[in-house]
Amino acid sequence: MRAGLLIGVSLLAVAALAVGWRLAQTRGSRQANQQRAGQETSTPQAKHPQESSSNSFAQGTTALAGTAEEKETERRFGPFSISGSDYTVVLHNKKRQPGSTQENGETVVAMEIRDAAGAMQYQRKFPYQEANDTFSDAWYVDARILAGTNGTGLLVSYNYDSEPSAPQRSYPDWWQVFGVVGGKLKPFGAPVSFEGQLGWDAAAKTNIYKSAGPLGPRADTLQFRIWTGHFRLIYPVRVDWAEGKMTPAQACDEQAAMGGSGEVQACQYNVLPETDRQISNTTFVTLCSRPGEKCENPEKVVVKTNSKVVLLVAQVKARWNGGVVTGPSGKSEKLMDAMDDAGGVGWAPNDELWLKVRIDGKEGWMHGEEDFHAFGLPEDQ
Repeated sequence: MRAGLLIGVSLLAVAALAVGWRLAQTRGSRQANQQRAGQETSTPQAKHPQESSSNSFAQGTTALAGTAEEKETERRFGPFSISGSDYTVVLHNKKRQPGSTQENGETVVAMEIRDAAGAMQYQRKFPYQEANDTFSDAWYVDARILAGTNGTGLLVSYNYDSEPSAPQRSYPDWWQVFGVVGGKLKPFGAPVSFEGQLGWDAAAKTNIYKSAGPLGPRADTLQFRIWTGHFRLIYPVRVDWAEGKMTPAQACDEQAAMGGSGEVQACQYNVLPETDRQISNTTFVTLCSRPGEKCENPEKVVVKTNSKVVLLVAQVKARWNGGVVTGPSGKSEKLMDAMDDAGGVGWAPNDELWLKVRIDGKEGWMHGEEDFHAFGLPEDQ
């Protein structure tokens, strides 16, 4: 389980933190489960609903330094019809190194998007792990049609995994949108990382992901459900089909994304219900009439085990980082190099998170770990 949002707003920090955090967490859990994992077998990866049936893993071979020749397999998603043209996502895979827990399956070493004539329109490479490493690392890529009211594109997800027998997690680590602008397929920015979901089901029987709705005549919205450490807020992202960009959908988020020297404005976000909230005894929380540094006339409100509670809205100074638009550096020395262009969204440790709630008909704003714990909000998603 992850514990919180990515923090940091520099272009390279988001990618480094994302991969570094994933590496530390998953490898730590591996060591604790090595005996159990050694006795288990991995679950085969479900067939993608638009995986090309004509391709039954075309074979090829490449030589790796210090190892025997490894076969490279090819997996295809598509063709996907976008703006009147067909595009196919091609994954180049190699056998995943077994590591100390004897993993099996494959890892992606390259992802390509090709047009109907076979010409490559986009490529991203991933480092391949040598056989002498104690841990077994793997990359996974998936692709679906992104269907909006005002446009259609390609939604690609990237996963990094080093846990035993977990080829598909509940949500990817990075997302990237592609579309056609001026007759040419292009990425609508770098991959972005969100500590949360997009309603993405890797095993779903459909190859289409529908946007949350239109934003004016030429854009659509994606709604990311971001885990804050105690609850999930909905962060809306604008997909502009005309300009070929992904940007924050709210004006206050756009101000923060511009990186100005002034004070970042706090935004309010819708929140999702937390059904696993647990209150074992009657307690109380402090509610304020409005969010901010000063809480005038704070009120102690009793929370009973049977209180009717509703999470209404959250407020925080979120910071959007669009990543490096020129793409990855091309390095392949470290694991994080594959995503060293990635962006994301987060906030600084000193930026307070506020949550507006209704408790037995009484509304107010709460903040701080003490009240979040008293309110029974979960600490893990």
